[in-house]
Amino acid sequence: MVPMKRALESKFVKHSLFWVISFTLLLLFFTRNGEIKKIDFVYTILFHIPLIVGITAYWTGLRFFRKKGLIYAACSAAVSLAIILILYPISYNWIGAWIFPDYFLIASYDWTEMGGIGLIYIVITSLLFIAEQWRDQQGELIKMAQLEEEAKRAELKALRSQINPHFLFNALNLIYSEAVKKSDQSPVLILKLSEILRYVLEKAEKERVCLQDEVNYIADYIDLQTARMNNPSQVDFQTKGSFDDYTIAPLLLLNFVENCFVHSNFTDNPDIRIEITIENGTLNFTSSNKKKNKTNQKENGVGLGVQNSKRRLDLTYPDKYSLQRKDSDSRYITQLTIELI
Repeated sequence: MVPMKRALESKFVKHSLFWVISFTLLLLFFTRNGEIKKIDFVYTILFHIPLIVGITAYWTGLRFFRKKGLIYAACSAAVSLAIILILYPISYNWIGAWIFPDYFLIASYDWTEMGGIGLIYIVITSLLFIAEQWRDQQGELIKMAQLEEEAKRAELKALRSQINPHFLFNALNLIYSEAVKKSDQSPVLILKLSEILRYVLEKAEKERVCLQDEVNYIADYIDLQTARMNNPSQVDFQTKGSFDDYTIAPLLLLNFVENCFVHSNFTDNPDIRIEITIENGTLNFTSSNKKKNKTNQKENGVGLGVQNSKRRLDLTYPDKYSLQRKDSDSRYITQLTIELI
């Protein structure tokens, strides 16, 4: 099937097929009494000589001047028609007498009739040329769309693969300190970290994951972070709605959650509040935290992780999300809405 398709896409094959169809139709038209004779083949061959030369010249002119406009196309058509009219009597009176000396052949059409036939072929050729150009343009558009889609997927893959090294470093430090103290929490923290890393490895490459899995992942992340806090109750994490029926791009919300901890002072009351709700296919995410003291604050309001997430939102949910970030004197607040349907 593939070799046949490639053969039909060959320009030589397409042109040959055009003239085979033309020869067959004109042979049937020139045949008398329904019986095809040798003289009919001869006459049809000679009739096609001016048509093939003229139309080939016209097709070549169309391709050569395809970006020049209608004036050049009209000039190509005029030249093609002139070639047909000039070669038509030559084909029968000279070429026919030379190749087929046993036959007495005459050009039976006058120049107006032959001109009309030539115009018909020119119109058909023009329509075929327009169809070919349209198909080529559509092919280019499809290729461009495919390249853009591949670039989009590559960018999304790169964005999804960016795991914040600060979190991993802090998590390992926390587990190490607990292990040194021989704390009973060490196995729990190791289990939480392994679940987080397993989720990243298994889900990060997927285009969509179950929203409930994403919420569970965030809950594990929050548990791991609160384990190093003096007062875990300072983190309020709330969820509302049925998440099992929806999917979301993986790891999309993590950067916003992580920012709450990055921009909080654990020695003071961080007052972190995170809420995730789903209603009628619309996901609502809200997070807020108390800012660090200005003497300890060196970061700006929007980090690289948030820029990463915003770019992923642009690529994955174009025109389907709303992101608002508020940076007051005392708090960071993030409000994100995504239409998941």
